[in-house]
Amino acid sequence: TNNSLLAETFLRPMTWGMYCNTPTPIETTNITTNDMVSSTLHSCSCNDTVASRCPQNEDEEKMYYSEGFYNGYFQYTEQNNCTLNPTTCTGILIGCPC
Repeated sequence: TNNSLLAETFLRPMTWGMYCNTPTPIETTNITTNDMVSSTLHSCSCNDTVASRCPQNEDEEKMYYSEGFYNGYFQYTEQNNCTLNPTTCTGILIGCPC
């Protein structure tokens, strides 16, 4: 259905602060075997491909993107699950300031 397509395509965004304060499942590709590898990190405890550092103030914690520091992260939640929520599942779009 259209709802399913939207829900699978447009995942929930996490602010920089949420990303760094939530153990987040990260999927990466093993470059040797080309297999997907899942792990859970406390996101800003190291320099990863999403956040190069923790936010330094409340304004940064609220950001969905910061060039060079936070690339943004999108997650699948129950709200995206059309099996559990067949009539209300949805994706989400956000607008970032230019």
